[in-house]
Amino acid sequence: MARKKAEPEKQDQSVPDDKRLKVKHMEISDEYMVGLPKMTLQQACQYLKAHPSDAVIIQEGSKVIGLINTQTIIETIANGKVSSDMTIKEVMSTDFLKVNDTDALEDILPLMYEKQPKAVLVVDSEGDFIGYFSPSDCKLAMKQMKFLED
Repeated sequence: MARKKAEPEKQDQSVPDDKRLKVKHMEISDEYMVGLPKMTLQQACQYLKAHPSDAVIIQEGSKVIGLINTQTIIETIANGKVSSDMTIKEVMSTDFLKVNDTDALEDILPLMYEKQPKAVLVVDSEGDFIGYFSPSDCKLAMKQMKFLED
């Protein structure tokens, strides 16, 4: 009877958690401003006119309740829902994903791809908002992940 060769033990190829690229390693403190629910749509538009790829994150106290960006405003106008005294709370999107700043990018990118949220908000261990993971951050994260794989 022929003996089978022993297979070499496979080395664990996973990266230690402390070496994984985390959300907090991305630039999450730019590309947004925080607005209060009573802020007018006109005020938000003035900001977004100067920063068209940014978002206005809407907070009540320490809780994020929504956001608007240029796409939200275009959808609002296209639906004929604009008045001069509208607040951002009236048109905000609540289609966002919350991730923790310690989450590994390789874990959240598939979730972002699956859910396709309008925005990804970053919270700390207490659940408080600390940043915005923009579409450009997502593209950069994918490039960095690809670079690390090569």
